[in-house]
Amino acid sequence: DALSEANFPKSQSQLEKLFADPVESMYLVWFCRLLCAGYIKHNWTERFQYFVTGEYTSAEDYCSKEVEPTSVECGQIQIISLCEHLGVRISVVYLDGNGTGDETLAYSFGPENRSVTMHLLYRPGHYDVIYSNETE
Repeated sequence: DALSEANFPKSQSQLEKLFADPVESMYLVWFCRLLCAGYIKHNWTERFQYFVTGEYTSAEDYCSKEVEPTSVECGQIQIISLCEHLGVRISVVYLDGNGTGDETLAYSFGPENRSVTMHLLYRPGHYDVIYSNETE
């Protein structure tokens, strides 16, 4: 069986090495984009079409231009679709200048009943993972 013979990361250091490799990490990003696109296409009519602005003719058109290309910045619709599809909670702190004064804006997406939340920091053009000092 090919999966049992695959060289999946078996430790945290192997996983960190995988994420640090630009080629390997891009495969993971692309895979997440395909998950988002599939979820958006499947739930387009009842969930997403009313939130999409622009001149897109269909879910396929939107996804081919805004979700699947790795050169396009991820937006809230993609984050929401990934959270809903995978059942994860993501909190995003925005450093894009839309807060008032020194304040930043933070929004959470996905199911509220999750014990673990992934925290991201958004700077225009890039998301960073925020690691907590708390131990569980």
